Amino acid sequence: METEEKLGVFFGCTTAGAPHLLKGLEDFLSKAKIDYVPMGKDLCCGVPLTLAGYHEEAAEYVKKVADKLISTGITKMVTSCPHCYMMFKNEYPEEFGIELPFKVLHFVEFADELLKEGKIKLRNRKDVRILYHDPCGIGRRGPGLYEEPRRVLESCVQVVEADRNRVLGTCCGGGGLLRASLPKLAVAAAKRKIQDDVLPKDADTIVTSCPFCTLNLADGAAEIADKEIKVFDLPQFLAEQMED
Repeated sequence: METEEKLGVFFGCTTAGAPHLLKGLEDFLSKAKIDYVPMGKDLCCGVPLTLAGYHEEAAEYVKKVADKLISTGITKMVTSCPHCYMMFKNEYPEEFGIELPFKVLHFVEFADELLKEGKIKLRNRKDVRILYHDPCGIGRRGPGLYEEPRRVLESCVQVVEADRNRVLGTCCGGGGLLRASLPKLAVAAAKRKIQDDVLPKDADTIVTSCPFCTLNLADGAAEIADKEIKVFDLPQFLAEQMED
């Protein structure tokens, strides 16, 4: 007998703490008529502890997180945060010996599946040009989820590529706790990236698939005085393009 699917959505600290990102993901799920168990609005995956080098504390903490997630009885979990995604998918089993009894997907995989199955409909906005930024966590430092977000975006808008993209894509500047420890340097790196990768392509909208990248790139864009650059996380952008 096939087990009925029970979906969990892990929002994560960054999305939960940014009202516009939280609303974007919730709006997407609502418009797509997705039934889900909300998670991660008041629960961290544990990645800050691992990045800061507190392995023993992380091991104790992630065991408690895993127990809470497992207790919900979900069969699949989706997160829009690459850090949460890589933590649950790789670090839990490989570093902490915790095998989660459910499938873990990043939002780009989930949205790609929904589009293929005809469960979401996006407006034709081919007059809109966006530049897609590849997050490190699901790109060159992760499983290489490059085509999934592009397929979804290309179904409704024009996707412009930076000269450095996919495996050659550069960091937004906020990774590795840099934004937390040296915020001015992180924003300066984001500004430089936009000047080097975005402005030469004459694009005024950046879409990415990482809430952390979204916030840092937005701060970098705000430092560019002579051009307005809009920055969106993928769920937030898709929610605006979806047919009700």
